[in-house]
Order: sequence, then C-alpha cells, then structure tokens
Amino acid sequence: MMDEVDTTTRWRCPECGEVLEEDYAQMTVRIKLHELRCPKRAPSKKEVSR
Repeated sequence: MMDEVDTTTRWRCPECGEVLEEDYAQMTVRIKLHELRCPKRAPSKKEVSR
C-alpha cells in the first residue's frame, strides 16, 4: 500500500546556503519567498513592503 508518498524536496539557496525542505507542490512558492528575503541577494528594492 502506497497511500502516503513522500514528496518532500530539498533546495539550497546558492547565495546564502540556507536549505529549504518543503513539499514539492509548495517548493516553488518557498523559493520565491526566500529570494525576496534572502540577506545575501542584492534586492532590487531596499525594502519589500506588503
């Protein structure tokens, strides 16, 4: 029986080296969020405001 399939993916930020572990479906969203707040990335704006 294969009810639960582990779709956890790992992604390592090339700039700061932080590793994210997330479900595959959520990973692209997590990467986008990390890219916005990554301290090592050169942000296009000084502050990202919501």
